[in-house]
Amino acid sequence: MARHLRTDGAALARAVQEMADRAQADPSAAGRIASVTATLEENLRSQVRFNQHGRDFAFQSDELTVLGGEATAPSPMRYFLSGVAFCELVWCAKGAALVGCELESLEVDVQAYLDVRGEHKVGDGVPPYPQWFVVGVTAGSPCVPEAVLRMVDEAEGRCPVMTLIKRAAPVYGRVVHNGAVIRNSVPAEIAAEIVRAASAANRR
Repeated sequence: MARHLRTDGAALARAVQEMADRAQADPSAAGRIASVTATLEENLRSQVRFNQHGRDFAFQSDELTVLGGEATAPSPMRYFLSGVAFCELVWCAKGAALVGCELESLEVDVQAYLDVRGEHKVGDGVPPYPQWFVVGVTAGSPCVPEAVLRMVDEAEGRCPVMTLIKRAAPVYGRVVHNGAVIRNSVPAEIAAEIVRAASAANRR
């Protein structure tokens, strides 16, 4: 039996439209300031705190031991990539509601290539920021592939984090629908590098 995600498509579509209507009616009230406070606790271990939804949240970050940390928590880059994935998931769910696409499962994976020579100022011409991203969307859905692609296009045109990273570096995409690849813009050499990296990580 197919598993159905616990999503209320009608409510999500309504929420998107209501927010659009409010922003249209009062553009001056549409702006948001997002903020967090980070504190260095020990060595490179730090903690971020913020209040959202009327609740206090806190989580820690650290670096690899080879980079001077103690590997006690995820690195800042993993949180950044998680933000990309979370935002893409949110807008895929909303996009599915907007295009009328039923979802049984939804997953987003994100890879980025970072050359540490850039941040350590080794050599010339190596940037300290990620040089490319790959964002993969895997959806289980009884809808036709075209509907799934419309869902992804809605998400990638609306997600604040996705649209930001597209201005900073190349972003390649892959969409899998019910086990079949229906869109893939990932260059062969980058796909091979991802496979090599995954294989090396599994051997550690």
